[in-house]
Amino acid sequence: INIDPSFAVIVGDLTVATEGVLLADAGSTFHIMGNLYNASTRKYAFDLSDATVQFFRTDGSTQQVEAAGADLGPDVVGWTNNFAFGTLTLGGTWPGRISLTDNADNQADGITGNEAMYVKILTVNAGSILYLNGLNLYYYKGQINGTVLGGGGSLVQIDWIKGDANWDIKVDDSDLNLLLTGWGVGTEWDEGDFNGDDLVDDSDLNFLLSNWTYPPASAAVPEPATMALLGFGGLALIRRGRK
Repeated sequence: INIDPSFAVIVGDLTVATEGVLLADAGSTFHIMGNLYNASTRKYAFDLSDATVQFFRTDGSTQQVEAAGADLGPDVVGWTNNFAFGTLTLGGTWPGRISLTDNADNQADGITGNEAMYVKILTVNAGSILYLNGLNLYYYKGQINGTVLGGGGSLVQIDWIKGDANWDIKVDDSDLNLLLTGWGVGTEWDEGDFNGDDLVDDSDLNFLLSNWTYPPASAAVPEPATMALLGFGGLALIRRGRK
């Protein structure tokens, strides 16, 4: 299944078989009212890393969700070809109560209990319950207003990458644009304040450039147009701030 972001998908149970393919473009939304059974061993063919998945249930019962990713610890590499989620939300109008499971050998390595879940943005709304069930869940940005029960597992937040203003685990033009918009006036991370001093200035720009373009494997440098923006747009903002 390849989901188009122009509409939201509402399902009861969602099952992905061993050779199943589930791909979703950026901006796609799944509303799941049942369980997510994922037996896929095709980590390159299961990609919800830029999608939003919301779990809720009107009767308040617990939903089973497979943790399929290799447990690579608190490292951002866990979001690359590893059954990761983009935005994972529990609850909303109705509460969401999910229990992680490891019923399938998604890594096809014959080892049980070595899998985890990676989420870029995690929201556990009030009245919702996240039961880790002995498994680890690693997340990048989160808002936890509900209940988290470990059962021997851990909920671990990974440090934000300085320069990643929009929390997409990349440092690119979109982050630069947020920084330039917040230049001299921004006080928040998503406005370019990466060092927490309530001022977006050269030090924040240096953080962004030092991580350009993250992840490092791309070994990319800013395009000429981007460099011009840094040289002229940034300078103009600095001058305007001084005035």
